[in-house]
Amino acid sequence: MMDKRLENIKRRHQIETWIEHSEELIKQDFDYLIQQAEKVQELERDRAEWEIESHTQNTRNKRLEQQFNDLYRKHFIKVERLEQQNQRYKETLEFYADVNNHGDTIEDFEYEPPIYHDNGEKARRALRGEST
Repeated sequence: MMDKRLENIKRRHQIETWIEHSEELIKQDFDYLIQQAEKVQELERDRAEWEIESHTQNTRNKRLEQQFNDLYRKHFIKVERLEQQNQRYKETLEFYADVNNHGDTIEDFEYEPPIYHDNGEKARRALRGEST
């Protein structure tokens, strides 16, 4: 009889130990789940902040891209105008530099050289932006 009673005591002790151990495990599990839920909330807050920041940066990037494109167009147009101006000046300078258009004396030509008839008109047209 003592053996049976001893066995019952041992079994109850094992069950109680298991229950106590289970309660501790359950408490640890709940603590872990609470920590995970808090981390999720923190990450969701961070994500929301990053989305706002991302939207702000995207808006800023679009604005900067538009400003860049506007400046590029303005400078491109300016460069085109300067290239055209340089071409006019080049043609005008070539006209005045061409020895066939003037000579040391009027006797160098069978007729008056073109530069004598021009009187600087070609240069004035180039400076006004007109084609020469």
